[in-house]
Amino acid sequence: TPHDLKRAEILAGFLLDAQRGDGSVIQAYQASSVGVPADGGGCFRAAITGDQGWVMLAWGHLYERLLQVDPSNPLATRLFNGLLNIAGFAETRRRIDGQYPGYSFYEGTGTLPCGSPNVDWDGVRSTEQNIDLAVAFDLVHRVTGDTRWRDSADFARNFVRLMLADDRTKFWTGTATPD
Repeated sequence: TPHDLKRAEILAGFLLDAQRGDGSVIQAYQASSVGVPADGGGCFRAAITGDQGWVMLAWGHLYERLLQVDPSNPLATRLFNGLLNIAGFAETRRRIDGQYPGYSFYEGTGTLPCGSPNVDWDGVRSTEQNIDLAVAFDLVHRVTGDTRWRDSADFARNFVRLMLADDRTKFWTGTATPD
């Protein structure tokens, strides 16, 4: 409905305003109503790679819808540029090291998420997040026509294939290290 489209535009505008210089949109769990608590608390505030895919999907679908309804809407240009920036950020998480090349969970070390041990998150690869990215990169390819995003989608899908158990009855959740 027109009301739903207007709400989507408002939400997309907020997320575009929150997009950081590196192209990512940071998430914050257990943050205060105005952001991160003054004491630095909260579970984590990070640009988790697969979660960027959800923003990519929202922006890409809204961009396509705006082109159908009102191609002159200035938000369409912002969405397109934001989509390219966030896809570019996600692409920086591509890791080819080890036996299981895929997109890393998070870049750096730390105690993410809440209460987890200090982990080298750059070595962690999540099946679920690579699924998210495969679908998101497919949409970026469709929107832009740029085949590099199809390659990115295929790269993420390949990781998911590698996580299929030998008995083919389940997928492993991911890796703790590239090996």
